[in-house]
Amino acid sequence: MNKVTKTIHITANNHGQRLDKFLADFDLEKSRAAWQKLIKSGKVLVNDNATEANYSIKTADKIEILKEDLPVERAMSVPDIKIIYEDENVIVIDKPIDVVAQRTETSDAPAVTDFLENHFPAIKKVGEDEQRSGIVHRLDKDTSGIMIAAKNQEAFEFLKDRFKKREVQKLYTALVYGKVEPEKGEIDFAIGRNPKSPCKQTIVRNPDTSTVKCRVARTLYRTIKSSEDYSLLEVELKTGRMHQIRVHMKAIGHPVVGDPKYATPKLLQSTPGLKRQFLHASELKITLPDGKKGIFHSELPNDLRSFLKKHSDLD
Repeated sequence: MNKVTKTIHITANNHGQRLDKFLADFDLEKSRAAWQKLIKSGKVLVNDNATEANYSIKTADKIEILKEDLPVERAMSVPDIKIIYEDENVIVIDKPIDVVAQRTETSDAPAVTDFLENHFPAIKKVGEDEQRSGIVHRLDKDTSGIMIAAKNQEAFEFLKDRFKKREVQKLYTALVYGKVEPEKGEIDFAIGRNPKSPCKQTIVRNPDTSTVKCRVARTLYRTIKSSEDYSLLEVELKTGRMHQIRVHMKAIGHPVVGDPKYATPKLLQSTPGLKRQFLHASELKITLPDGKKGIFHSELPNDLRSFLKKHSDLD
C-alpha cells in the first residue's frame, strides 16, 4: 500500500484552481511540470481517486500526496568531497560545483547524498524520506561551499529546528556585476516562483495583492572590494529561499557574475572565462546537537580565485 506523505484539505480560497498549479504554488521546491508527472503517475489522489492535472479543485476536496518511487538505480558516481568536520551527530562538507544535493530522476549529476551514503551508509535512513540522507539544507548544483548533514534522526530534527528558527548564520561570497551602492544594505523583497518561467524565482513587490504565492526573504550584504565593473560582496542569508541571493541581487540591478538564469546574455558574454555563477557558501555558524558552537569556513575554490586574479583591483 502506498504511504501518504501529506494530506491537504482545500478551502474556499483555492476553489476552482487547477490541481497542478495549486500544488506548484503550495510546494515551491517542485516545478509545475514535476507535479504534472506525479499526478500522471497516480502519486496524487483527490478524494481517494487518481485524477488529471487540469482537474479544478473544489472546496472540501481532500488531496493526498503519496510517497514517490525511489529513483531507478544507476551507476553511482561518488563525488570527491572534502570533509570539514565530523562527529557522531553531524558531518560538514565542502561541496564542489557540478554536484547536486540529492539524486533526481532527471539528472545523472553526482550528488551529495551519493557521497554521504558511501561514507556513512546508515545516513540513508536519516531524514523525512529515503532520499534525504541527512540533508537539512541545499546548495544549487553550481554553488560551492559549506553544507551540513545529520548522521542520526535526533540530530536531523535538532538541525532542522535551528534552520527553521533562523538560528543559523550563513555567509556567502558573491561577485556581482557593477558597483553596488550603497556599499552595505538589506534586500527584503518577497520571493516566489516566476509564473512566466517556472524554473526561475522572482521578487514580489506587493505580496498582499499579488497572485504569485511567495515567502518573506531577507538578504544582508556588504562590499568587500569593488571596481566600476564588479563588486565582491559578503552576503548573509537571514532566510533560505530558493535562488535567494541570485534573485535579490538581480532585483537591485546587480546580478551574480556568470549566473545563467538571472544575468542577461550581454552580461554573460562579458565574462566568458567563468563557467558558473560566482557564488560560494563561505561560512556557517550553528549550534551543534552536543551544544557546541560550530563555526566552519571554506576558502574560495580555484575557478573563482583564478577569475579574481584576472582583475587585480579585486584580488
